[in-house]
Amino acid sequence: MAASTTPRVATRMKCNAADRYRDVVVDTGETLLPGCFAGLRAGKLCNADLDTDYVCAGVVGGKTYDPGAGATAIALDLARVHDGVFGPFAQEGATITVAHVGRRAYLADNQTLTLATTSGARCAGIITDVTSAGVYVETGLAICSMLDSAPRIQQGGGTLISGVLAVSDVQLSTSSRIDVRRITEGGTDGDELRVPIADVVIGEAGSFSIRSFLNGSVATSDTSTVSWTVIG
Repeated sequence: MAASTTPRVATRMKCNAADRYRDVVVDTGETLLPGCFAGLRAGKLCNADLDTDYVCAGVVGGKTYDPGAGATAIALDLARVHDGVFGPFAQEGATITVAHVGRRAYLADNQTLTLATTSGARCAGIITDVTSAGVYVETGLAICSMLDSAPRIQQGGGTLISGVLAVSDVQLSTSSRIDVRRITEGGTDGDELRVPIADVVIGEAGSFSIRSFLNGSVATSDTSTVSWTVIG
């Protein structure tokens, strides 16, 4: 979905009694629209786009803020951005569903969310709900700043079938680290657990396989339970 060029409605779902917002100077040449995401760059607000030079500051409230391309950013050019749970927002890329609640959402543009971490997408917050109307996220400067700098961690587990556990619908990048460990022994367990590179599929809905080996060969009788952790 293309970035919005007109004001839109973003319903705020109150999670607490306090209305969390801040008034910040709008940078020169930037237009901020109500109901759209704004970023904080070098202490000034900017329109949230597909870039890496800002931290998502929340959702713009009130009115359209447009100091103009030739204007000077001064204290009078203040826009109000709100923290909290907002939506519904459009999405693109791999489909975001209720199964992704609790995961990070990233900005494709100022009103569109994605699961993708590539191409400089900045974190928009944590997915809290997905309805027919769109995606809702918990957003704000503090949470987005933390999530941009913290590695993503995904965890799970299962039981080996014929020495193999296939794992799907995980977010994987070329820098992701996959750690596996045996929890309980079952069948004729192997002496090594591997995640072969050939079994790793990079992407927003990536996948990999955990394989048990015994003396260098696949342990097809291994029915142990295993756990896995993906970092990054």
